[in-house]
Amino acid sequence: MPVFADNEFETENSLLYSKKLSKLTSNYDNIYELNILDKKYVCINNNCYDFNSFRYNKLTKTYKIDMIVDLMNWDMQEKYQSPHNDGYISYLLFNVKLHANKISVKCTGYASGNILVNYSADKAYSASYNIVKIYRNKPANIKNIKDIKNLFYKWIDIQLVKKILKAW
Repeated sequence: MPVFADNEFETENSLLYSKKLSKLTSNYDNIYELNILDKKYVCINNNCYDFNSFRYNKLTKTYKIDMIVDLMNWDMQEKYQSPHNDGYISYLLFNVKLHANKISVKCTGYASGNILVNYSADKAYSASYNIVKIYRNKPANIKNIKDIKNLFYKWIDIQLVKKILKAW
């Protein structure tokens, strides 16, 4: 899995973890790296993890990791204007916590930017983002954040999240 070979983890056991992660994800075809400004996410079937954010509390036996979701996956890429007038909210950041084999999620931020559409023969064939900034707070203009959180919870591959967190 070449995506893990280039990824720099901040722990001493990064090579060992990379090998464990490769075994866990060997059945998945859609694995890629997503770079947003200065952050790197490893995406497995569109579930994108910031492995540098991983934390484990031995006292409470609680695992935590940050994940990001592309709103294009939910056809919401132009639904929410950034409250800072710097484009649309393109990605939502979530903190995922595993405790007592139960997962909870919390929206902790968002990325804003503009959508770039590529054309060929006068037809749109792809779209991407020009990300302007990542904000580390819940977007105030999304009034249904609880619904978004529930959508994220249903959308992620819960079994894979549990395996990845426990493999550390």
